Amino acid sequence: KLMYNYDAGNLGKGDLLAGVQYDYFNLYYHDMSVGDIFDRVLYTAINDYDPLIKNNHETNYSIYSQLKHNFNDHFILNVGLRFDNKERYSGSAKRVFSPRAALIWKPNKKTAFKLSYSRSFVDAPYFYRASERIYKGNDDLTPQYLDNIQLTGIFKIPSLHLEYESNIFYTNVQDIINLAANSFMNSGIVKSIGFENILTYRYKDWMARGSLYTHKILKSEGVSANDDEIYSIPNWTAHVQVSKMFFDHLRLMTNLSYTSKCKCKVSEFIFQNGEPTAQTEREFPACFVADLGAAYQWKGIELSVKCKNLFNKKYRYGGDRVPVLQEGRNFLATLTLNIKN
Repeated sequence: KLMYNYDAGNLGKGDLLAGVQYDYFNLYYHDMSVGDIFDRVLYTAINDYDPLIKNNHETNYSIYSQLKHNFNDHFILNVGLRFDNKERYSGSAKRVFSPRAALIWKPNKKTAFKLSYSRSFVDAPYFYRASERIYKGNDDLTPQYLDNIQLTGIFKIPSLHLEYESNIFYTNVQDIINLAANSFMNSGIVKSIGFENILTYRYKDWMARGSLYTHKILKSEGVSANDDEIYSIPNWTAHVQVSKMFFDHLRLMTNLSYTSKCKCKVSEFIFQNGEPTAQTEREFPACFVADLGAAYQWKGIELSVKCKNLFNKKYRYGGDRVPVLQEGRNFLATLTLNIKN
C-alpha cells in the first residue's frame, strides 16, 4: 500500500492511496455428519471417501485506489475504485469493479454533511459452488452485490459536550443466493431504506454513546419476507455504550443492546419430538443483552477483560432457513504490549 500527499495550490490539497492485495484459498480436508434426535448418525462424508465437497484451491488479486481532495476548509471529495479478479477452482474467473464516492460539506466547525455512494460485493461461497452431495453445487453463481446511497449529517454542541449523527440510506441488494430445488441460484433481491441515529457524549473521563437503527423493506424477491420485514432480521436495534476512566489508568465500560421481536419462517428441517413441526411461522421475542468490561493501562502494557452477554441470555435471529442461536455468556482477556522508539 502506497500513499502520496500533494498540494495543488489554489486548487486544494489531498492524498492519493493505491495498493494491491493477494488471497489464496485451499480446501485440503473436510468431513461432515448428518444426524437426528441428538444421538443418531444417519450419514457421514469423510474427505475423499464419499466426498461432500471438492478439494481444490482458488486465488484472488485486487487493485484498489482512493483519492481524498480538500478543495478548501468546507468541501472535500473522496473517491475510490477497487478491482477484484477471482480465479475459481474450475478455471473460470469473476471480475468485479467496486466504485465509491463521497462529497463532504462543512459549513462551519460544528456541522458537516456527507452524500455518498458505494458498491460492494460478496462472492458466492465455495461450498455453494463445489458441493457434490445433499445440495448440487453451481459454479455459475455470481457474486452478491450491494449498492448503497447515504446522506449523513453531523451536529456538534460543544457547550453540552454532545455530538449527534444522523444517517438516512437506501440499499439495493442483488443476486442474493437462494436454495431452489436442491440447487443454489442467484434469485434474490432486497430494496430497503433505513435510518440510524447516534448520540455521543464526551466530558472529562466520561464517554457515552447511544444508537438507534431501523429499516423498512421496499421490495423483496426470492427471500423469506412478510409485509415490510425480512424473516429472522429485527426491524429495530439499539445500543448504549458507557465508559469511565479512573485514576488515569483504569477504564470500566458497559454495552447494552436491544433487538426487537422478529418472525421466522420455520424450515422443513425443524423437528419437534422427531416429527416435522406443523408450525410454518414463529415469532421470536425482543431481546436485551448486557456486556461488561474493564481495561487497565500502565505505560506500554494494557490488560483488558470483557464479558459478553453477562446474564447468559438465550436468543436467536439471523440465518436463512434455521434461526441461528447467538453466543451465550463468554469471557475474553487480552494483553497488549506497545513498543515505541
